[in-house]
Amino acid sequence: PTTPQIWLSLNKGKNMTRRVQSFLWKSIHKGHKIGHFWKYTGLADTHMLCAQCRVPTESLDHILFEGSASGQDTIWEFAKQIWTTIGLSWPRPHMGLILGTNLVSVYTPDRKKELTGHSRLLRIILSESAYLIWLVGCKWRVGDEHDPHKFPKKETIEDRWLFILNKRLHYDRILTDRKSYGEKALNAKLVERTWALLFKTELSSGDYPLDWITNLGVLVSIGRARRPPGRNRQPSRMTQLSGHHPSRHLVPNPPRVSHCLLP
Repeated sequence: PTTPQIWLSLNKGKNMTRRVQSFLWKSIHKGHKIGHFWKYTGLADTHMLCAQCRVPTESLDHILFEGSASGQDTIWEFAKQIWTTIGLSWPRPHMGLILGTNLVSVYTPDRKKELTGHSRLLRIILSESAYLIWLVGCKWRVGDEHDPHKFPKKETIEDRWLFILNKRLHYDRILTDRKSYGEKALNAKLVERTWALLFKTELSSGDYPLDWITNLGVLVSIGRARRPPGRNRQPSRMTQLSGHHPSRHLVPNPPRVSHCLLP
């Protein structure tokens, strides 16, 4: 796709928060204060390079996919674990995929039908992961003054990622209320198709009522469940999400992630 198509896609649908949209908009227009931005400011010696990896010119690509100070390896691995629990292969993240997130779609094997719930969930996971990597990197470099003793712990990053995903789920459920939001309300069926993918076990066992999306009295969350002691304890929710659950199954003909960014 062309740059204008990618730029226009930022306002397509209701998959991204305003902050994520702003982050991607600046990414497309090279508006972040990193790397070459500092070249002629008199601060190039300290601000232009990656403070941890010592890469001469820090770039967004380096921060999102290579750097060791942004938690990117932990976040992408955790995002992969979440996505693959629904039985699909994980697309390797790269800059084109992130900038064109809203153009990525998931289709049935014959490519005749888009699976809108799968597509929306993937767009949310990709965009929120990239933005979290940016935030973690900024906090370490600016807030913690790139102190090597203040690297965020893996579990802390994972907890923060789960908090963000749960917040998106919570807001999606709230925004289905047509009485409050009218024409701006989210389509409840689309929201259900998006998040039901992560709750197959609960839905099939009847743990959640049929109106679990719109009924805010039902507590729904994604995350680690504290495991009780004993040999007969049930696998934790985190174990299920990481794909090591004995009852996990793959669909016979799993849909395919479209790696080309369709206009």
